This record gives sequence, C-alpha cells and structure tokens, in this order.
Amino acid sequence: MRSVFDRDGVALPDRYSRLERLGLSAALTTTFDTLLERIFFRSPDSVLTPKDTEQLLAALSAKDFFIGKLYGRLTDPDSVMLSPSQYEEVVARNEGLGQFMESLFVSRTLLFLGCSLKGIQDYLGGLRIKGANRRHYALVAVAGAVWETKAEYLLDRYGIQVIPVPEDQGQETVDAFINDLADAIASRREQTNEPDPLRPAGTTLRDGSPGLIREIHLRNIGLFTDLRLELDPHWNVLLGDNGVGKSTVLKAIALAFCGRDGRDYAERLLAAGQTSGQISVRTDRQEYVTNLSRTRSGVEVTSLPDRPLEIEGWLALGFPALRTLTWRAARVGSDDEGRGRPVSQDLTPLLCGDPDPRLDEVKDWIVSLDYWMRRGGADPERIQDFREGLFELLGDVTRTPGLHFDRVDKESNRVMVAADGLSLPIEAMSQGTASLLGWLGVLVRRLFQVAGGVPGSLDRPALVLIDELDAHMHPGWQQVLVSRLKERFPRVQFIATTHSPLVVAGLDAGQVVRFRRLDGKGVVAERPPHGLKGVGVAGLLTSDLFSLSSQLDPETEAQLTRKRELAALDDLGPEEAQELADLDERLGRVDFTTVVRDPLYPQFVRAMSELRLAETSADGDVAPPQDSPEQRERQRDLARQVLKDLLAQEETPGQGEAQ
Repeated sequence: MRSVFDRDGVALPDRYSRLERLGLSAALTTTFDTLLERIFFRSPDSVLTPKDTEQLLAALSAKDFFIGKLYGRLTDPDSVMLSPSQYEEVVARNEGLGQFMESLFVSRTLLFLGCSLKGIQDYLGGLRIKGANRRHYALVAVAGAVWETKAEYLLDRYGIQVIPVPEDQGQETVDAFINDLADAIASRREQTNEPDPLRPAGTTLRDGSPGLIREIHLRNIGLFTDLRLELDPHWNVLLGDNGVGKSTVLKAIALAFCGRDGRDYAERLLAAGQTSGQISVRTDRQEYVTNLSRTRSGVEVTSLPDRPLEIEGWLALGFPALRTLTWRAARVGSDDEGRGRPVSQDLTPLLCGDPDPRLDEVKDWIVSLDYWMRRGGADPERIQDFREGLFELLGDVTRTPGLHFDRVDKESNRVMVAADGLSLPIEAMSQGTASLLGWLGVLVRRLFQVAGGVPGSLDRPALVLIDELDAHMHPGWQQVLVSRLKERFPRVQFIATTHSPLVVAGLDAGQVVRFRRLDGKGVVAERPPHGLKGVGVAGLLTSDLFSLSSQLDPETEAQLTRKRELAALDDLGPEEAQELADLDERLGRVDFTTVVRDPLYPQFVRAMSELRLAETSADGDVAPPQDSPEQRERQRDLARQVLKDLLAQEETPGQGEAQ
C-alpha cells in the first residue's frame, strides 16, 4: 500500500512547486497520498483528519497552515472513509466537523483544483450554508455544454465561479493559470505589504488598528425599534437610567457572534409583540446580519454569514453584572485546559445573565499551571508572566501595594494571595477585588490560550463586553480602571455599561453613549456635546449624562433653594425674616468646603455675601466710609438681581450647566 500512495523517493514535477507559491492558508484533499505534505513541507502534526475536529477549528481561527485529509489517513485506519456518502454522513453526525466545514467556506476563499463538478458537490454535501456572501473559484476540465447548468447552480447556491478548461487543452493551461495566479498574488502582497499566510505558527493574528466592531444596528430588539451606533475602536461606555436597554445592546452583540449557539436566549432580546427582529454588526472585515423570527416553538436565529467568530479569528468575551468567586475548591486539570480558539461559550454567560461560572475556573487554571510547572509539564516563564502580569494589574487598579501571588496550598488546592504582609485565600479578598480579579483573569487566560501562550499574548486583538463595569468597586478603583486597562490591553475593544461618573471621566465624546426615554419616542441614544476630560465628577453628575439637579443631599439642597427664594424677595415679613434667620443658622453648621458643590453654588455664595454687606452698610453699622447711601443701595439691588437670575436659571432645565 505504501508503494502505491506514498512515493517519497520520486521527485515532484515543477508544476507542484507553483502551488507552494500561491501562499495558501490551508490545503484539503480527498486522496490518501502524501503529495500535499511533500509540496508544502509540512510535518505530520499539521496533517489533520475529520477526527481532529478541535485542532481543525483551532488552526482555522489562528490562521495556521494545515493539510486536511477529508477522507482520512491510511496510517490511521479508523479515520478512513471510502465514499462520498460515508463522508457526508460523518459531516452530518459530527457537529464540530460541520462547524469547521461551514466556517471554512464562509471565512476563506476556496480554489478547487483537480475536482470535477460532481466532486465539488460531494464536498459540499451535508453543509448548512446559507447564502453566497463570499466568492469561490473552481478550475474544472469540461466538455460539451452540460457543465454550464451545473456551474450556474454552484454559482447561485454556493458562490462558486467555475473557470472552465476544455479537456483538449490539457495540463499546460492549468500550469499557466497557476503560474499567472502566483505572480499576481506575489505582486499584490508586495504592493500592499500584506503578511504571508504561511507564516510560522504562533505569530500575531492580525496587524492594523485595534478597531474590531465599527457599527451596530438593532431593529425590534428590546426597547429599540431602530438603533444605530458607531463604535470607538478602543472604549465605549453606555450610560442611562435603569431599564433603558444598556445591557440589551451588549447582549445583542453577543448573540450576533454566537449565532445559532445563542438561540436559547434569543426570546429575551426580541421586542415584545414583534414577530421578527434584526441585529447587524459591521466589523473592519464585513457585516454580519442576525435575524430573529418568532415561531410557535420559540425564537429562531439565523445569521448571514454564519460563524462570525471563526471568520474574524479574534477573541470575544462577555461578562454579566454578577461576577464573584465562590469557595469551591480548585480542581487540577491540564496545563493547556480550554480551547485555543474563540468559541461561543466565551459569550453565553452574558446572554444567560446568571452569576458568571468562569471566575472559579481562573482558580482552576492557576492551580493547574502550578501543578504542571512543578512536574515539568509547562513553561515556568510563561506561567510567571501570566501570574505576575495579572496580579500586578490587580494591585495597580486596587492601589494595594505588594499584592501578588503567594503560592498554591498543596493540601487544600487553595490559591494564596499576599497582601499587606498577610497570606490569605483568594476567596477571602473583598467582593470588589475578587470580581475584578475574576473577569481580568478570564480575559488574560483566554488571550493566553488562543495565542498558545506565546510572548505578547496580551497584545492580541479581542472584544470585551462587560455589564456594570464598576460593580463592587471602590471610587478610587473606578477612577483609574479605564486608563490602566488601556495601557495593559492596547488592542482590546471594550464595550461596557456603568452608572459611575468616575468611569467616564476623561473619555472622549465619541466613547460615551447616553440612553434616555423621550415621551412618544421611546429610548434614544445621545452623545455628549464635548469630551469629558477635565469636567470633574461634580460637573458630570449635574450634566445631562447623569441629570442630577445637585451634588448636595436633598435636605440641604431644599434648604438652600428656600434660602435663595427668600433672599430674592424685595420685602421680608417677620415670619419670612425669621425663617431666613433659621436657615442661615442651619446652613452655617454645614461645612460646604468638604462637599462637591453644584455649578451655581459659588455664584450664590458671592451674591449672598454682597447682599449681606449691602444691607449691613445701609443700616449704617459697618458702612465703608467711601460708599455713599446711593452706592450701597445700587449694590444691594445688584445682589438681589443676581439671586433672581440664579433662581430663574435653576427653574430652566439645562441652564445651570452652562454657568
């Protein structure tokens, strides 16, 4: 059998070297020989069969070159298939293999060489491919006119453009086509400086800007009849009252990338009373449209094109608002436990909305890495980079000097953390610290896994959707969180919800969206008119972004308002004068230097001081010698007018913000 299918001692004709010049990202075949291995000089590790589903999906996501033996390898008899019907049955039965075949079809441009039209149809058998969003090509030997009908079907159904080669023109035409194609590809790469897809495994996935999602468009999703948002490539923070749809936006994006895998949660997103809805997500590569249709059995989800995670190749993570570590003991697993590719399970915790179970898995990973490192099964430097980077970031954000990984307790499998000179279990940290460590740990872990643990794993592109970013966090942590995350994850695009002005302080106008209800118009999305750098917490809280009338407590604010009203009156009766005196006495006990004042308060203080001075001078008690009675009267009138103007501005929404 080896002499028939594996002729390693025979020199390859020159035409096969031209295939190597095409710079293919993968090569698939239904034959059993080793011709492709010899052409592309690949080791057996890069030769995969339908049995290697996870490796196929991982190689596809990482854009690592591989050779796919669709009918198996003779060296592995259990993988061998001998007929198209047997292959089609395996594809239909193996969900992971079906995902791979569909993802390959929608994420790569395929070139069929040496296949008949029937052979192409056999290859596509059993696949659930909807629409022809990507053009593919097939160089096929033809005779007569019957092939035209089959070619039209392949074009309409699968987007495969048949390039016919008359049978009588032979191999020379094929060789010329491949040679011209190789020259054209090389010329284009040279002009556009495109990377070679046959780069060594483990190099960076993508070059270019970190912008992943450019725009989202929701129709009949949650409270949104028609919402379109352009997104910043780095940070996007969603503000608004409770119940205005901030979390819905995050979940809609998650569903768009999960596709059919998120159908169990689709009914929660489709607008009440509507039979259909749509989520459109435009990336820097293409647009993905997810349609939701209400049926008797629930809400069906269809995506065009399908499998966006595999098409894009970058990691996408979703975090619900409930994030905490439990006291479950950590479990030891493999040092590379988890999938080395983006998967929908990275997003479904956000769609589900239950407490995120992955935070405990961070403990499992730390314990597992320590276990395998002590047994020589993992790279110590890689583990130390992970642990030191994660805890350094945690200590930086929480302002806890000396916070670092201590050890793994061998008896209890507890992760011990050192802080303030003490060693304590990771679960004993505060709720805010545990929550922050948990989701940051998930992000770091998945970046390392998808990158294969190579240096620079944290510099890879990723999308992070996080609900209630500020949950359980001290104000001091909220104030520095965004800037710290920008530094540590320069190519991650964050889309987060928050109720904290400290989180948005310092962001650009294009990085903030405020959702609010309008009478008769439902919920609208608005951008602030200017950037938020230097505005300060007081200015933010009393701006349209948070719509607080004042930074003061309600009782003190009510007393100040009443004092302004009384001070603005031209004549005070005895009861009003006594009320004003009482207010003066109460407010005199308030230390206004320690509170954040609203924008009008400094002007009010000045006006009251001027009025008191004018009234005292008019009575002749402490009148400055240089002031005449007429001057003092004008000063009093001016102070009263200032108070009236301030009172009028408070009664006119939006005017106080301009002061």
